[in-house]
Amino acid sequence: MRLLKKFTNLGMQGSAHIIAPLVVVMGIAVVGTYVLVASHADAATPPIEFLTTAGSTDTNLKEAIKTIDLSTNALKTYASASGSQNTVSDAAYSPDHKYLAWSGGGYNGTSTDHEYIYIQTLATGAKKTVALPANSGIYGDSVLSWAPQSNKLAFTTNDYNPTTQQTTPSIRTVNADGTALTKVYSTTAATIGSFAQSGDGKSVVYTSFGTKSSTTDGLYSVTAGATPVRIKLGSCDKVRTVKGGSSVVYQCTTATGTTFYSSTPGSANAKALYTFTNTTGAGGVSYDVQDLAPSPTGTTVGMSVLKRVTASQANCTYTEQLFIFTMPIAANAARTTAYTGPKSAVGGGCYGGGSFDAYSLQWSPDSSSLAYLKGTPFNQPAGLSLNLLTIKTGASRQLVAAPVASISW
Repeated sequence: MRLLKKFTNLGMQGSAHIIAPLVVVMGIAVVGTYVLVASHADAATPPIEFLTTAGSTDTNLKEAIKTIDLSTNALKTYASASGSQNTVSDAAYSPDHKYLAWSGGGYNGTSTDHEYIYIQTLATGAKKTVALPANSGIYGDSVLSWAPQSNKLAFTTNDYNPTTQQTTPSIRTVNADGTALTKVYSTTAATIGSFAQSGDGKSVVYTSFGTKSSTTDGLYSVTAGATPVRIKLGSCDKVRTVKGGSSVVYQCTTATGTTFYSSTPGSANAKALYTFTNTTGAGGVSYDVQDLAPSPTGTTVGMSVLKRVTASQANCTYTEQLFIFTMPIAANAARTTAYTGPKSAVGGGCYGGGSFDAYSLQWSPDSSSLAYLKGTPFNQPAGLSLNLLTIKTGASRQLVAAPVASISW
C-alpha cells in the first residue's frame, strides 16, 4: 500500500533581484512524474534546488532533490530514490531559510510502508531523519507547514490500520531539530483539508469536511491533547499563516461567492476582509479564487483570481481572465490589481481554458515580487509554468516552462 501523496498535473522566475529560496515542484509530461525546483540564495547568483523525476511508470521512477549553481551549472544531490516504493518529495524551506525539509519513503520488504521527514540544515549539510509510524503516509494541502518562528514543522498523515483496514487522518508536528514527533489530533469522523500553523506557532489551524454530516464542516484550531475549537462554520479552504501575532487567513465559499477571512485561533472570531460575489445568467460573473498568500511582513495578502463572464449558459461559453490582487489584511480594505492577464474566449466546455489558471502564490522575502504557477495552453505540454510578478511595475514573465506542480519561496 502506497500512502504518499503524489503531485499531479493540475491541467486544469531567474530574476537578478531574487534574494531568497524558491522551491518549485515541476511535473514531467509523463504519467505520475514531477520535478521540484528551488532557488536558494545567499549570494548574487543563488543555486537552485530541484527534484528530478525520470520514467513513465511506477516501476522505473527515479527521483532526486538536487541543487544547481546558476553561475557554474554545478550540481549537488540532496536526496534520491528509485522504484515504485521509494520516493522523495514535498520539499519546503523554513521561513528563516536555514532548513530544507522534505518527505520520502520506501517499502521495507514486509507488510508495512515507511515514510520519513528529512530536515537538512543548509549551512552545514547536517540532516535529521524522522521516521513516521508504520503505515503512516504524508498527504494533504500545504503538505509541510513551518511555524513562522522556523522551530516546528506540521504535516498531515493518513494512518492505516491493517487489522481494521481503516485509514485515520491525523495532524502531526516535529521540531526543526528532529525531536518531539507529536500527534496533535486525529479523527475518523472527518477529512482534514488545508492546514497551517498559527502565527505564534502555538496551534494548528485546519479545515474539516465531515464524513457523516456536513454540519461539522468548517475551520478549526487545535493544540496537542486538546479538543478542537471551531472558528468558522462552512466550506472553507486555503488556510495560510500570517507572520506576527497569532492569526491566519483563509477563504470560505458559498453559492453566491467567496469571502476572505482573518481569524485568531482558539475563538470564533472570523473577520471578513473581502468578498467576491457571483452573479448568474447571461453576462453573469463568477470568481474562482485559486490561491492566497500573506506577505512576509504579515500586513498584506496576495490573491490569484480567475474571473469568468458567461456568454451563453446553454452552450457553456464564457470569457475568462486572470487577476492577481494585493490587499492589506484589514476589514474593508481596498484591493490593488497587481496583474491583469489576457482575456480568453472559451467554448465547448465548462472547466476553463487552462492557460489562465494561477496557483501557488509565493512572496519574495522582501515582499517586492510574487511567484506563481500558471496553466499552459491546450496545444502545449500539460501542466503549469513558473512565473514571476514584480509588484511595483506589474510586469510578469515566465521563469520555468511547464510542467510545474508547486512552489515554496
